[in-house]
Amino acid sequence: MATTVPEVKLVTLAIDGVSVQVPEGTTIWDAAREAGIEIPALCHDSRYDPVGVCRMCVVDIGQRVLAASCVRACEDGMTVDTVSPRVEKQREMLTEMLMADQPEVDPKQTTTADNELLALAERYGIERENRMPGENGRPLDHSNPVIAVDHQACIMCDRCVRACDDIQSNEVIGRTGKGYTARIAFDLDDPMGNSTCVTCGECVAACPTGAITNKPITLPLRPRSELAQVDSVCPYCGVGCALTYHVDPAERTIVFAEGRDQPGNQSRLCVKGRYGWDYSLSPQRL
Repeated sequence: MATTVPEVKLVTLAIDGVSVQVPEGTTIWDAAREAGIEIPALCHDSRYDPVGVCRMCVVDIGQRVLAASCVRACEDGMTVDTVSPRVEKQREMLTEMLMADQPEVDPKQTTTADNELLALAERYGIERENRMPGENGRPLDHSNPVIAVDHQACIMCDRCVRACDDIQSNEVIGRTGKGYTARIAFDLDDPMGNSTCVTCGECVAACPTGAITNKPITLPLRPRSELAQVDSVCPYCGVGCALTYHVDPAERTIVFAEGRDQPGNQSRLCVKGRYGWDYSLSPQRL
């Protein structure tokens, strides 16, 4: 007996003057990406279910309030403006508010340049010291040997929570506290190093700010643009996870590792793949 395949209904809309046709139910954020239009977002990533908590991805659809594009479905005949003055003013104001609470960073400290909030602040010309009242004092957590947690830099986007729950199925990270004291927590608000965290580093890859970052292992962390990228395969088990080593060209030393997208691991890594590559530098190797 032949199986009838349900017909996919398409909707047509205009995004920044570009006509786009997508299946019904597609979000504006996904439709814009398919059309080559980037909409900034801090709480969303294509691998996670959208939650619309950061509001950085708002767009103008001609209604009284701006719509969060990561959760708003496309409608037939809809007209979307992703860069109108109203939209840009909203994003600038939100970026300024988020930057007010960001911690001071030592200028000597080096990172992998993954801070998406700082990139937005640079785009809008917003300094850490701005007109918005800020409050510092949330704790630092250095209990994990390879991951550092700075709760002051957290914007409560929940990307680390969804990475831990939905991607890795470890279910270690949640929330604790109320109001301004709210922050992410590991298990029952234990230090990360004392929790049931398996140190896979998926939360590090997910975090859009400096709240959860890698610690230097061999050499100081540096932006990818200063390092050579070497695609490889993790040798620890039979899965054969694809990864990319970021290597100091002069020292010929791995600085950090990242998962690479392929069917086996879909950019994910375990603790061995992300942090256990020091064997490659062992003097005992033939």
